[in-house]
Amino acid sequence: MEADGGVNETIVLHSNQGTGADSITLLSDAGGITLDAAVGGVAVTGDVSLTDGALVYADANDEGTCADTVATIDLSLGNYHELDMDNTENCTITFSNGSAGEIHLLELEWSGTHDFILNDVTAQEVTIKELCDASGKVPDDNGDLATLMIRARSASQIQIISCATMKTTD
Repeated sequence: MEADGGVNETIVLHSNQGTGADSITLLSDAGGITLDAAVGGVAVTGDVSLTDGALVYADANDEGTCADTVATIDLSLGNYHELDMDNTENCTITFSNGSAGEIHLLELEWSGTHDFILNDVTAQEVTIKELCDASGKVPDDNGDLATLMIRARSASQIQIISCATMKTTD
């Protein structure tokens, strides 16, 4: 099926009588199925169920360091971001180019006893150390790591959903 006669065409697969959960099925006997959109992404209204599979983020790591106590993480570069404090000062993190609802993983590496600080604290008025303090294992030493699951609330504002820490020392 291909539409190739105009500049602004839409192809619709429509099941106007189907009432079942699988009223439209895309099936490939030997290979995979790819949904790819050049503009706007792939939008789904309703739930997405994975059966015998996993959700895979197919993007490259976005790695950076905190230069001059400030770092900007561009959320449009993918879903996995790494940031190294790389100095002995507090590091203020700003986010850009996010879309509300996106889920990202952010790995932070400490150097020294300072902190990572969110520039926009509208969603959470607490430091990352306070959020990640599990059983006294506050990430605050050289090499300590925290992996945050974050949700974009806007282009520049995030909310931390969860935090896992790994201390290099006790």
